[in-house]
Amino acid sequence: NTVIGRADLVVGKVQVQDKASATALKNIKAGSDISEGQVLITGADGYLYINTVDKGFISLRPNTKVTVELYRYRADKPKDTQIRLHLHHGVMRSISGQGAQAARDKYRLNTPVAVCT
Repeated sequence: NTVIGRADLVVGKVQVQDKASATALKNIKAGSDISEGQVLITGADGYLYINTVDKGFISLRPNTKVTVELYRYRADKPKDTQIRLHLHHGVMRSISGQGAQAARDKYRLNTPVAVCT
């Protein structure tokens, strides 16, 4: 899978589930790679900060579940970047990186109530 960034801060219970393995959860620690296709889940005391490959930032607060559906960044062609995230529930903050800024029309964040582009 394509690495989209690195977990720089992990506090409390934070787990990852690979799309291919719908039931297996594993704990994340600081320094872990975050990949396209993974589901990120924070517990009641969990916080996760991710620095993305395109110099962006994603943070998840407690009781949050996010799927990294697609994250294709090309440093040589940032306008070809494609990003699709799905917030199932909880609180997420995202600061757009170089890829998302160069290809705003190819950035999508689905939430339970709205789609942000």
